[in-house]
Amino acid sequence: MLKKISAVLFLIILASCALIYVQSEKIRQNFTALLAENAVQVENLHVNLFPRLTLRLDNVHYTLTNQQHIQAETITFWFNWQGLFTGDLQLSNLGMHQVEFVQPSSTIKSDIILVDLLLTLRGKQSVSTLLDQIKAQKGDFPPVILSAMLKNHQGDQWIITSDWQLQGNSILLSYVNLELTLQNKKILNTQHIDFLGENGEVHWSEKTGYLFHFQQGKLNQIDLGHLLGNWQAGLAPITPQFTLHGQRGDAQFRLQLQSPTKTSPQTWQIQAEKVAIAPLLTSFGLTELVSGKANVDIQLVSDNFIPRTGEFAFDVIDGKVKGLNLLTLISQYVPLNIDESMKNIDTTFDFAHAKFHWLPDEIEVEQAKLAHQYFTLQSQGKVDLIHGRCDFLAHIAVRDPRYQSLSLPVHFFGNCQSPEYKVDIQRNFRDQLKNFIKEKLK
Repeated sequence: MLKKISAVLFLIILASCALIYVQSEKIRQNFTALLAENAVQVENLHVNLFPRLTLRLDNVHYTLTNQQHIQAETITFWFNWQGLFTGDLQLSNLGMHQVEFVQPSSTIKSDIILVDLLLTLRGKQSVSTLLDQIKAQKGDFPPVILSAMLKNHQGDQWIITSDWQLQGNSILLSYVNLELTLQNKKILNTQHIDFLGENGEVHWSEKTGYLFHFQQGKLNQIDLGHLLGNWQAGLAPITPQFTLHGQRGDAQFRLQLQSPTKTSPQTWQIQAEKVAIAPLLTSFGLTELVSGKANVDIQLVSDNFIPRTGEFAFDVIDGKVKGLNLLTLISQYVPLNIDESMKNIDTTFDFAHAKFHWLPDEIEVEQAKLAHQYFTLQSQGKVDLIHGRCDFLAHIAVRDPRYQSLSLPVHFFGNCQSPEYKVDIQRNFRDQLKNFIKEKLK
């Protein structure tokens, strides 16, 4: 009896192995025919049965147009085991490694490489059905979890994660998270940018490109509110036109990417109204020296999307200079009749304007003006972004008509979070003081 059972088991195992071999060869043949049908060139095609059923393509080359093509070091498909016996393969995962877009005849080449990509299907999907839907460009595709890492030749890294579903010409997004980490460079004073978009949709057409919106967006934890945007781009070289609008309450912003031309570089243009300035400064690694709501105008010069220099202009209304009591400073030199409650650690102001030029390692403040009930301040200076040091020369004029001829020169220096100051009683100020006394003695 035992011999009969062993013989039956042996025949079942042998038949299963034969079926697996036949089916694996069938998979190989079907995919080889599919690749040839779509003019996809592959150096090697491997079918692996253990530990998971996978099909791997090595050195893949696909021509998009006469000039553009895609090349990948490997593309791997993962299948569910049960499909091997039923003959209806079900795809569970898709992975890509070292993917590049190439346009040999172009003088401009994209610097960005798709290093790794993994798509995980959150539902069972027949390969044959999936291919039919892709060709027909319609049908309900299963939800997909995406994880991708991109790099450029300088080592800057993008990590993208998303949960989405493709429906015709639209992508429904539960969320999309983009993390940018810079290598040996900064955007203002941070090497890390984090964007999160939630509850969104992307719609594509040849006429409009990619139109997208998110119910909620965040940038480095700054709440951007509702987002609307448009993206139009070629694959290689990447020559995009990109705009993004955001609104949260009375605060709103507009961001636009301008492609490079023969006479101008690639630029980011940002305009914002009534945005809270303190979280904006801290999110980019700058000292939270000023608070209040601001109107902002920014132009950033970029290389392959990464800003490297920029021009900034801020107009702040009803704000506060934090950690610096300018009224106490002024009252040491000019008699002011001010409320004692105003002599606190911060200095409120009615209006402030600042214009500065951002370089990779420092900020050059060309002009900074501040208007207060009792005084006005004008200054110029620099911020060392590497060491967090500030160096400013300011001139403070009291609004009291009796002291309008006096302008107090103050040198602010040291740690930006708690700057020191020194009143520069130089010849110019002494002359002002002498003239002031002469006027009062007449």
